[in-house]
Amino acid sequence: KNDGGPTRQDPKAHMNLVYSLGSGNITWWYRGAFELYLMPAPTMERGAQAYFSLIGAPRVLPRYAFGFTASRWGWKDKDDIERVLSTFREGGYPVDAFIVDFEFFTTFNDYDLGPGGSSLYQDFGFNKATFPTPKQQLSAYKDTYHVRMGGIRKPRLGNDDLLREARRAGYTADASLLRGPEHIRKRWLNFSHADTRAWYGQHLKPYLDAGVDFWWNDEGEADYYTFYWWNVAERDLLQRKDPVRRFFSLNRAFTPGAPPAIFSAETSLSQKTFSAGSCFGQKTASAKTQRPSATRSV
Repeated sequence: KNDGGPTRQDPKAHMNLVYSLGSGNITWWYRGAFELYLMPAPTMERGAQAYFSLIGAPRVLPRYAFGFTASRWGWKDKDDIERVLSTFREGGYPVDAFIVDFEFFTTFNDYDLGPGGSSLYQDFGFNKATFPTPKQQLSAYKDTYHVRMGGIRKPRLGNDDLLREARRAGYTADASLLRGPEHIRKRWLNFSHADTRAWYGQHLKPYLDAGVDFWWNDEGEADYYTFYWWNVAERDLLQRKDPVRRFFSLNRAFTPGAPPAIFSAETSLSQKTFSAGSCFGQKTASAKTQRPSATRSV
């Protein structure tokens, strides 16, 4: 029943890797058999060609993904979204897509929720403050501002009823195999199971029906396989709805083998500072990229 994800019954799902840092070197140990691929190459280009010949070449992204994407954690309401989009267009700033964080589907984040979740938290659906009429809004944003909307997703649940349903069905992961805070790990979805992916897709489908175009998959680092199977769930849903439409997602981490199956873009940022854009109605200011304010611009 398992097709590659983290369960105690599948020892192949774990990399028992231990490493230590020395002066100018890394020493690592691995228990059991493993495959090691060596790709000596005279140039980075030749090395990349060898790498993609092994894992598969990435496909071409949708056209809008080549443009500028404005991302923000903290959109206030529908008027705030439309004010910013209008400022981009009226000021002649390039923008092809925008991303909405927690506030597109719920009214507060889940970082402080316990393992049992909360009846007040909403994992799916739209926040009435930012998207009171989602289908009409997203259609108008495409027609008026010529932008696509992407929504953030988390690999866990926060609503207590959905958590109970997922646990009864076996859709949640074994928290002991994950990294991170316990109250987060105990709400983690195991996307490696096909039934979990199908269930998750059913809950995402209303977003596609409303006009959401792509996903920002965030905080899946607790398990090595999460981002891969999570994207497979989203890709399969899109292919069922529209077999010819290109799938696109932004992900905070990358695993080899993902490009041929999904369109994944690395979004990890360094600890350097950047300038927050004036299109958000603020003075240009520096912000550390690890802070929430860093998601104002991508």
